[in-house]
Amino acid sequence: MRKKEHLILPLFQKFISDSRKGKRLQPSGTRIKQSTINFYDFVYLHLKHIESLQKTPIKLIIPTGNNKRDLQKEVKYWKNIYSQLFDYLYNERNCHDNYISSVVKNIKAFFNYLRKDRLINVPEYVYKIQIKKSESAVLALSVEQLKFLIYDKPFEALLNDAEKTIKDIFVFGCTVALRQSDLFAIKYSNIENVNESTYLNVISKKTNSISKVKLPEYAIDILQKYKKSKTKTIFSPMSLNWFNVNLKRIAQKANWTEEIQLHKTQQGVVKKQNKQVVRLCDILSSHFMRRTAITTMIILGMNESLVRQISGHASNSKEFYRYVKYAQTYIDNEINKVHELMVV
Repeated sequence: MRKKEHLILPLFQKFISDSRKGKRLQPSGTRIKQSTINFYDFVYLHLKHIESLQKTPIKLIIPTGNNKRDLQKEVKYWKNIYSQLFDYLYNERNCHDNYISSVVKNIKAFFNYLRKDRLINVPEYVYKIQIKKSESAVLALSVEQLKFLIYDKPFEALLNDAEKTIKDIFVFGCTVALRQSDLFAIKYSNIENVNESTYLNVISKKTNSISKVKLPEYAIDILQKYKKSKTKTIFSPMSLNWFNVNLKRIAQKANWTEEIQLHKTQQGVVKKQNKQVVRLCDILSSHFMRRTAITTMIILGMNESLVRQISGHASNSKEFYRYVKYAQTYIDNEINKVHELMVV
């Protein structure tokens, strides 16, 4: 039986190159993000390691006939490839389900590229793989904690100038629900004044969705504070590490030391060594901004469809549903406190 053979690693390098050069685009027509391309590099290294274990190139062999024995041989070959890959990631690298799920997602993207861009008829058994992601907890500030950062002037007086700046940016981010990359890119041209109201108009870099948010007085005050900045953007560029380090110092000064239990799964199981208890002040980061903004809106009663319109989530977004569940849990806990006070 005739066969068509393709070497995987050279093709994966071409996949990365085309993504980096803009020859391969997202379905929306936008370029692939650099962070995504960086992850492709890691996936390539993982596959290269598996190839070294096999001591022979990983090949995509496409049978052109109907010989059942050859087909079963190829199915077995790819099952073995993935078995070695998962064994390596789980046992040697101690990776967790969510990371390995991302690896699988990008391998599927590669095979999709082969089918659509390279016109290679990749058999379904090659890319029909699945790793179930574990649902991590939504980590966000409570409404009370956000109000504390906004309005507590004695606390603000305890902060140095750098920490005050970080607090302002963080509060603004917790209000407008932008991704960190979009937040630091906003300019005064993104600010619109209509009938005595002030709006922030932004087009998301990631999704190309338009977000228009009416700003409250405290957010407008923050904008006015940085109006004399000489930078092109409202908030001066800074390293994410510097931002997060100062944010943790602010949380430490606020005495946000409540403990949070984190866990990660491996093959769907939470192992003892993957459980971790941390303090809120030690894990506060830029990621909290968007989560806090979205959950605050839901908790305070804004219609979910309107929140999605601001955040740019699709109506069937699993990620957005996690925020809804978090908000409902928060509301339930507060109601339980009221019920306990009603007991005679």
